Amino acid sequence: MRALAMAAAVVATLLVGCSKPAAYQNFSDERTEARLIKPPPPPGAPKAEDATATPDAAPTPIAQPSAPMLAYAYAYGVEAPPARIVDLVAKHQRACAAAGAAVCQMTGSTMETQGRDQIHATLALRATPAWLAGFRAGLARDAQGAGGRVIQANVTSEDLSRQVTDTQAAIRARTTLRDRLQAILAGRPGRVADLVEAETALARVQGELDATQSEMAMMRQRLDTAAITIDYQSAGVLTPDNTWSPLTAAIDRFVATFIGALAMLITAVAALAPWLAVIGGGLWAFRGPLRRVKWPWKRRGAGAP
Repeated sequence: MRALAMAAAVVATLLVGCSKPAAYQNFSDERTEARLIKPPPPPGAPKAEDATATPDAAPTPIAQPSAPMLAYAYAYGVEAPPARIVDLVAKHQRACAAAGAAVCQMTGSTMETQGRDQIHATLALRATPAWLAGFRAGLARDAQGAGGRVIQANVTSEDLSRQVTDTQAAIRARTTLRDRLQAILAGRPGRVADLVEAETALARVQGELDATQSEMAMMRQRLDTAAITIDYQSAGVLTPDNTWSPLTAAIDRFVATFIGALAMLITAVAALAPWLAVIGGGLWAFRGPLRRVKWPWKRRGAGAP
């Protein structure tokens, strides 16, 4: 019996030494399964442990910023003799009209005249950059031909990049929503109330889409064309209109002064008239008692020899 027990103990020890723990066995089976599932790397590919240390790895490209979308506006000031300003404005208007509406458009024109020596005019145009470059180059030449000169030249710009990007995103979003509503109306008859609600939403979205597209068209026009404003003013006149101008100016000042003084007198009379009427009425009402009053000047008159 003792020999049988010792033999059983030896066999159990051998079995324990040859067997693996359950945790280790599961871990080994998982690694084996992972190796079976994961495909081997292609020939020539770097090893996994060396992938991060590869010196020839290309860096991630950085997105370059897009060019700004600028809307330009030009402003010029021209000084010329009064007799030539009207012809100069008409010449620039004819140049814009000859270019055609697709190239140049006149957006505004004003002219103010004070006598023959003071003329002020303004001309506003919107044209393509190519045509406007030539027009700006010849503006100084036109002013010199009229006996004047360019006294002011300004240029301003406005960046519309963000507005254009936001408007384009809004157009895409509203277009997608409109298409979905149209698909709902086409494929799902449903109840009448649901159809009416879908059609109402579709009309609202379509209106918003049209308004956004109009804003985009206006911004596109501002980017494709440029605005220019020309301010014409008469140059300083050294001699008056004629020989009698100083006398005429003096008479005008005399008349203006006389009329101003007369107006002040009339205003004073109008302010005192009610009081004069009240005082005159009181004297007339008490004329009897006033006659019996012995005034000092009457006594001196009576005592005189």
